[in-house]
Amino acid sequence: MFTRAGKSETFSAKSVPDSYREGSFGLGAGKLRTVFRIVLPSAVPGILAGVILAVGRIVGETAALIFTAGTVAQIPKNLMGSGRTSFKAAKRSIILRNTFRMYFKFH
Repeated sequence: MFTRAGKSETFSAKSVPDSYREGSFGLGAGKLRTVFRIVLPSAVPGILAGVILAVGRIVGETAALIFTAGTVAQIPKNLMGSGRTSFKAAKRSIILRNTFRMYFKFH
């Protein structure tokens, strides 16, 4: 997440027009004051968009793990037996998924 958000932060900070910086320096502001008073407020929308996209990517990549947690393929007990996931493991997965949904619905 940090690399994705970091790239968007640097890109959005670089996308602030140079005339903003030059005007700030021309009025006598220092480098630190220019960054905090001019550059960052102009770059906040891009930074927030990058963070939201990074969080969305993280959630999307872990969704498959959340939905399949607790499911283990069983070894068939005989030649014609099923190698599918047990009902108990599937039930645990559904409970985990619903718990995850309820947590993020109310938090």
